[in-house]
Amino acid sequence: MAAVVGLGAGLGALTGMAGPRLDGLARRVVDAVVAFPAVIVILAFVGLRGPSLPAVLGGALLVWWAPFARLTRSLVRTALAEPSAVTARALGASRARLMLREVRPRLAGPLAVLAAVEAGQLVAVVAGLSFLGMGAQPPAAEWGAMLADARGAALSHPHLVLGPGVAVLVTVFALTCVGEGLRDVLDRARLTVAP
Repeated sequence: MAAVVGLGAGLGALTGMAGPRLDGLARRVVDAVVAFPAVIVILAFVGLRGPSLPAVLGGALLVWWAPFARLTRSLVRTALAEPSAVTARALGASRARLMLREVRPRLAGPLAVLAAVEAGQLVAVVAGLSFLGMGAQPPAAEWGAMLADARGAALSHPHLVLGPGVAVLVTVFALTCVGEGLRDVLDRARLTVAP
């Protein structure tokens, strides 16, 4: 997830700071990546590399960065349109200084919210692909692979299915709740600061 956020935020910041031509081209590329189903890209990557957890995660990196790039680009453009950024630019502030002083403080919260929610979705996708035999391979311990191994004994030994199934469910739910909680806290903080 750190690689996904780093890649997406980096590309989004670059396109947000770029001129209108590069920004328009980058926006179209990001829209195309977001529109394409992530699971299809991951399956294609796994098909090329062979079933393994690194192949699933590599395939996820190919497409999962796009929502972060889209959000970061939007936040950068909004931050640069603020009166403080316009004033700093008029006074001769460099792009690096604008990024450090004006843009960076506005990125952390929204990116953390999106990362928490997307991490839950990534856990679910990785577990699902491992369940189908495309992700982690034995003897690696992964919840989806554990579910696949235990499905034959689900009636006689239900605890073998309940353990990893509940672990995936609780993890995805917890990450989603963390994302929603962060969003609520940030919204309250913004309303408190706003005049």
